[in-house]
Amino acid sequence: MIIHVDQRSMIGNSIDKLIKCFPDITFIMDAEASFEAEAIFAMPYFFKEQRLKDYPHLKWIQNLAAGYDKVEFPYIRQRGIVFCNARDVYSTQIAEDVFAKILDFNRHLHTYHLQMATGDWGRHKVYHEIAGATAGIIGTGSIASTVAKRMKAFEATVLGYRRKNEPAPFFDAIYTGRQGLLKMLSQSDYVIVTAALNHETRHLLDDEAFAHMKSNAFVVNIARGELIDQDALVRALESKRIAGARLDVTTPEPLPPDHPLWRFKQVLITPHASSESPYVHERLDDLVHENLRRYRNHEPLLNIIDD
Repeated sequence: MIIHVDQRSMIGNSIDKLIKCFPDITFIMDAEASFEAEAIFAMPYFFKEQRLKDYPHLKWIQNLAAGYDKVEFPYIRQRGIVFCNARDVYSTQIAEDVFAKILDFNRHLHTYHLQMATGDWGRHKVYHEIAGATAGIIGTGSIASTVAKRMKAFEATVLGYRRKNEPAPFFDAIYTGRQGLLKMLSQSDYVIVTAALNHETRHLLDDEAFAHMKSNAFVVNIARGELIDQDALVRALESKRIAGARLDVTTPEPLPPDHPLWRFKQVLITPHASSESPYVHERLDDLVHENLRRYRNHEPLLNIIDD
């Protein structure tokens, strides 16, 4: 069996571990030398029709990221290639990032840090607590469920928005459809965006959505920038329609230095860094090894994307 491993997507130690743990498999890092590969391990940018046409024997793709909005799925499905993502690899650290952003907002931590430069002892009134609040989470997948679990520990009510009206662990209620989304937003003190980007979710938070939010609502986006209409977000911030936002993703990335979002004191922008963790490569290695073991033994694979 031949597997192409994109060496820009996996660190050297991870590739060495694969070679050591699966000595009977040929791992090739040179794309031009691996066109006979049966599987590919790479990041989403790799999976374009023009490139995949060079792999006539390809049966399985292991995406090394959780997101897959840049992947050209019609061609992959046309060929019957199994596609798996790395959904659970990033959930823990991204959930912690969500809480870091919320607590920073609630407790004015960013402001106090800036005050240290001048020794400013000024206090700021606190208007928000997670306990007793309502968190509305857009998406109910792995990251959303990890956030929801921690929200329950903070004694918050957790609402979820998804396509299918099915219960999900750690959520108190699930909403579907456009009217369901607006109803959830009208109840939420924190709006947390975790959904995948597709034609249904692009600009899900638009002028109408912001108009239904509470004036004290706080938005966190750790998914994709395009889920939020950024012009509508700017208008909501300018009119004080919402209290603030913390954005780990924007449109485009990097966000241009002259973009109006940079000027709002109630906004904090981080450079798509919520997935950073000292354990991310270990978690990714575990997933890749387990799925490779399953594939070789003809067992069901983890994280198959089939919708």
